[in-house]
Amino acid sequence: MKIVVTGEAGHIGSLTVEHLVGHGVLVVVLDNFCLGYEVIVHLGGYGDGA
Repeated sequence: MKIVVTGEAGHIGSLTVEHLVGHGVLVVVLDNFCLGYEVIVHLGGYGDGA
């Protein structure tokens, strides 16, 4: 399953993505990272969205 999460760099978004990834879901995130991206670095690599 593939899910798109918007606003992932925020508190709720980051917890949601971590939960989904932990359950084997492929997650694509969309965020403008206006507050930074450090909160998600531990979740894995970055791709081109393909």
